[in-house]
Amino acid sequence: MRIQGPIAVAVFAVLTISGCGSSAPSKTDQLYAVAVQQADPDDFGAIPVDKLASTLSGEGPDICTRLKKGGLANAVAYVKLGYSTKEAEALIGSAVPAYCPGQKTKLGG
Repeated sequence: MRIQGPIAVAVFAVLTISGCGSSAPSKTDQLYAVAVQQADPDDFGAIPVDKLASTLSGEGPDICTRLKKGGLANAVAYVKLGYSTKEAEALIGSAVPAYCPGQKTKLGG
């Protein structure tokens, strides 16, 4: 059964007004986004913080999981699937303080 006409418009309006279950990024996601912007302003600096936080939602925790299970090489390989080396460094370096500070020793330096 397809919803058409005025009923479809009403359903769309209700879903739009209610946000379809979407929510604002968490404080940690926002802090992560700011840290990423600061680490790589050329690639991420112009993106509004909330938008970047929403876009990267889940990325930081995934990076931390890979650091915990497979170390730095595993995290770098994962992030470099979708990002340049510079972007990967910003994402990984920013994820650790925000999501998994206990993994800091795996970053070296």
